[in-house]
Amino acid sequence: NVAKMSGIINGVEIAPGVEWSINEEAGPRTYANGWLGAAGIKGGAYVTEPGGGVCQISSTTYNAAIRAGLTTDASHHSIISGYIPVGLDATISSNGPDLKLLNEYDTTVFIVSYVNKDEYNVTVEIYGVPIVDETYGDVIFDFSSRNRRNGSTPGTTDFYGYTATPDGEPIPVGGSVLYVSPHASTRIDVYKQILDLDGNELDEVFFEEAYYPSYTGKRYWNTADPAEPTTEPTTEPTTEPTTEPTTEPTTEPT
Repeated sequence: NVAKMSGIINGVEIAPGVEWSINEEAGPRTYANGWLGAAGIKGGAYVTEPGGGVCQISSTTYNAAIRAGLTTDASHHSIISGYIPVGLDATISSNGPDLKLLNEYDTTVFIVSYVNKDEYNVTVEIYGVPIVDETYGDVIFDFSSRNRRNGSTPGTTDFYGYTATPDGEPIPVGGSVLYVSPHASTRIDVYKQILDLDGNELDEVFFEEAYYPSYTGKRYWNTADPAEPTTEPTTEPTTEPTTEPTTEPTTEPT
């Protein structure tokens, strides 16, 4: 999926004044369109869906775009990604979050993307005009995050009487599946560093506060709820039938 999405955005041209959408470029991620099933995030749970994993492309593209000085419209994941610094990720979904890049320069910019399958990484480059700062002239942008703040971790809610999780994963009889791991909320500050062409830092400015929500855990059990009372008859029936048939059946199967 990562290689497929990389190939889709490779060679994209964004003309001056145009806002480009990665979702519009890629189209719906469906099995029919050749996307493979892989892990995606839905409601705090990791579920298998067509096109899972393409956020590695959107996050890398987002980082290239902000370093190229493009205006971006992006959303962070609901769960922190381990493959990119906190606060510098960008999630996408066919029917949900999108990554949009606005070219406010006077010339076209170009996206180049390629995958190294041996080292399991992806590179995205954006070509255009040099960045010129009003104060410092020709500069380079870089980004980093710090001042991470975590909330308290919620507990886990148990759900009983299920034979499968909401996405269809079977639950063994008497067993359980932790469908959503509890996550604390996280806030972190992202800063933009302004560097000269030799990489020396000239200035630093606040860029944004990234936020990741908390999630209460969800565990599904293929057992009865232990909190529910179980009832059994406390006495034997006191009466028995007092009549019996007086005649035998008069017919039998022929």
